[in-house]
Formats: sequence, C-alpha cells, structure tokens
Amino acid sequence: MSGGTVLRLAGVSKKFRVYRSERTLFRYLMRTLSGEPIHDTLWALRGVDLELRRGDKVAVLGRNGAGKSTLLRLAAGIYGPSSGTIERSEPGLALFRYGVGMQADLPVIENILTTGAFYRIPLARLRERSEAILRFSGLEHLRYHPVKRLSSGQVQRLNFSIFLEAGFSFLVFDESTSMADIEFRARAAVALRELLRSDKTVLLATHQLDFAAQNCDRAIWLEDGRVVQSGGVREVSEAYEAFCEKLARGPAVNAGKAAI
Repeated sequence: MSGGTVLRLAGVSKKFRVYRSERTLFRYLMRTLSGEPIHDTLWALRGVDLELRRGDKVAVLGRNGAGKSTLLRLAAGIYGPSSGTIERSEPGLALFRYGVGMQADLPVIENILTTGAFYRIPLARLRERSEAILRFSGLEHLRYHPVKRLSSGQVQRLNFSIFLEAGFSFLVFDESTSMADIEFRARAAVALRELLRSDKTVLLATHQLDFAAQNCDRAIWLEDGRVVQSGGVREVSEAYEAFCEKLARGPAVNAGKAAI
C-alpha cells in the first residue's frame, strides 16, 4: 500500500452459515444420514472494493441487513474475508455493541477502567479522565452503582463516553445512540462532529443522511451485500435517499437500476 493508505479492501466477500434447524446432535445425524443439507450459505458481502486514506471520513449507508456491520467488522479485523484481500497499515478501534467490555457486577467507576482497557486506553489516562467521562455520560451520581442496575441507555452513554477517550487514529463504529435520551444524543452528536473534524481516519455506519452529508467526505452504499454506489457523500446519500423513497411508495425495486 502507498504511504497514505490506511485500509484497502479488494474484491472482499464474506459468507456465513445459516442452519436450517436447531443445532443438536440428533438433527445433525438425521440430516447427514438422509443426505439433506445441514445449512444454507448467506453471502453478507460480495466483491467489495474500498480504500481509506489517512484522514478520510467515510459513511457506510444501506438498509438493515445490507451488510454494513459486516463491512465494519472486516475493516476492523474482527472478521476475516471469505475471499478477496484486506490490507491495513495501522490497527483500527471498533465500537459496535455498547455492552462489550462491561462487567455487570462492578460499579460504574471501575467499569471505566475495565472497558477502557478493552479499548486499549492506558490506565493512567483512564484515571486522569474518569471524572470527565462521568460528567459526559451524566452518571456522576451513579459512580458506585453496579452496571447491571443501569438502564440500556445509561450503559450506552457510559460505553460511548469511554470510547471517545481512545487515542487511536483509525476508528470504525456505528454512530447510533438510539437507546440514549434526546439530551445525550445531542451531546454525542457534538462530540462526533469534533471527532470527524479531526485528522483521524473514520469509517462509520449511519442511517442519518444529513449527519453523513455534513461530516463525511465520501460514502459507500450497500444493498444485499453489494456496493450500489461509492463516491462523494452528497451524491451517494441523495441516490440512496431517492431509492428508499421509491421503495416506500411502491413495490420493491432493484437498487442497481435505481442508482443508474
């Protein structure tokens, strides 16, 4: 890769097994003896090409099930490709599930340390920034409260607040904070805008087209695991929005044709 390239995907496809019935030894033996297939193959991504250069801000657009999360997990190194190649010049830090790294029985203040360690944030920085994390998440009054007694929205607020402290220069995440309340979502949006104005390289999945158009340089639109369109963020988001509006008005249409 050239010096400025952080990530390159070339012809990347990813498949998963979808089992036809509950995975028990009895059903496995019955299907094996009868010659019936045990599982089907689901292609979550097919032939995806993508290149991120240092400082790029790229939005991944698409409906639920289009392959956005799979693409992000491949980019972060959580999944390996079924075919194609992935090259990285530096590791990426991923945020997908807001409960990952949390220890349910430990209090909030200690979870800042354990979850921060999961995000590879130095302990000294976590101790230094713990009060700022508590303030941003709005959980100062619950610092000694076990995480298992927090609401889903509070867990999301805490995990997102810790993630923002990570010093990685390549970030991969889903920007949704849908479980959090309106006040925190507004605060998170401000923090994300600051992050997207920095020199970090960012790949994020989003359903908020206005947010993507205002804060990203490029976009990639996925449908059924394939790239429908890739390019300038406004051009791609407008084409995707037109496609979704067309779907809402009538029968299903082919995304490839809609993008022409």
